[in-house]
Amino acid sequence: MGCRGSFVIRENGINTYLYDRHFGAGIMPDIFYGVDSTLDMFSRAREDETILDEAWGEGGVIVDLDAKVMIFWGGDVLFDNVP
Repeated sequence: MGCRGSFVIRENGINTYLYDRHFGAGIMPDIFYGVDSTLDMFSRAREDETILDEAWGEGGVIVDLDAKVMIFWGGDVLFDNVP
C-alpha cells in the first residue's frame, strides 16, 4: 500500500499539480528543511490533474512561490492529540 501525497506549485499565477505514492503521511520530515528541499522532493513526483481528496491522499504540500507561502497537511503528528 502506498502513502499517497499531492503537491501543488503555484508560480506566476499557474498551478502545477503533482502526485507521488510514497510521500504522503511522512511529509513532515521531507519539508522540514524548507522550500528548496521541498521542491527537490517534488522532482520525483509525476504531474497530475488535481490534488487527491481526503479519502485517497495521506498528505500534501502547496508551495505558493508568488505569495511566498508553504502549506502542508498530513502525517501522524497532526492527529496524535485529537480526542
